[in-house]
Amino acid sequence: MSQGDWRNSQYSLRVMQIFDVFVERYDVRFDSPFGKSAFELEKACIASLCRNFKRPSLEIGVGTGRFAEALGIEYGVDISLRALMLAKNVE
Repeated sequence: MSQGDWRNSQYSLRVMQIFDVFVERYDVRFDSPFGKSAFELEKACIASLCRNFKRPSLEIGVGTGRFAEALGIEYGVDISLRALMLAKNVE
């Protein structure tokens, strides 16, 4: 397999499947009081690191879009189609 054929590898397909399965649980971790505090802290840290980035911005590994939305990041990519569907509120 050449380096450019990563999309066709069994490993990549398995990773996609794993992320698709766990995407439903991903945001739940932010629902508890501790999770809400952790999210606000993570968001503040990321915002301070990204404040000088030019717009528009792209988040690699955007998942469900929780951080992208909170930080005003306009674009995102992710290996999980299910996560992207949730990010766009598509069921």
